[in-house]
Amino acid sequence: MRTVRYKILRRIYLLLFLLIDFPVLGFAQQTSQTLEILLQAGPSHTFLRGRELTDQASGDIRPVAGLALRYQLNRYFLQTGLLYENKGNKEESNNLVYDEQGHLQGEQLYTVRTHYHYLVMPLFIGKNVGQTGFYGNAGVYLAYLFKQQVSAFDEDLNLTPYTGRIDGGLSAGIGFSRSLSNTWRWSVEARHNWGLLDTNKEPILTGGTLKTTSTNLLLGISYAIK
Repeated sequence: MRTVRYKILRRIYLLLFLLIDFPVLGFAQQTSQTLEILLQAGPSHTFLRGRELTDQASGDIRPVAGLALRYQLNRYFLQTGLLYENKGNKEESNNLVYDEQGHLQGEQLYTVRTHYHYLVMPLFIGKNVGQTGFYGNAGVYLAYLFKQQVSAFDEDLNLTPYTGRIDGGLSAGIGFSRSLSNTWRWSVEARHNWGLLDTNKEPILTGGTLKTTSTNLLLGISYAIK
């Protein structure tokens, strides 16, 4: 199931890169230039991949928020910024419950959540689709881990010393934006992030890797400095 998903995502990345078409020559022909400060926030669906047990775990909904700078040249734009993103997954299981005399009372559902707290810096090339308000972007991202923890039974286990600090990968998205005034604009964007680096500091004895994946729904508002 996940193999099919990966193939579809690769095709989406390819289509987005073709849409953007590396418009270096187009930049030289544009005359309207705008720098936008963009505030974005929203939910993110995230999961880990790379090992059989990890692939069977459920994804989870986490927050993402941050600031971006967008350099607009008519139909094309360059974008970077800094975002906070909480990546990971969750696993649900049942725990047997006993009374003080050791008699089985039943089962209790519990959830184990893995949290990777990242500061993410993306770098995109984007293209606006005519005057429709729709746009597409694609590029790369670099992320710095400032904390990694596992949460279960109302307790947190800090695993940051055993986790690689740097993550990176590919990103692509589609969105829609509209002007509120001459300087203000709102937007909504769906963005997929595909981690390429193993998050483990040391190789896993049982084999495999742990890589991050997330799909963000970003609501934004921007201010244009013309």
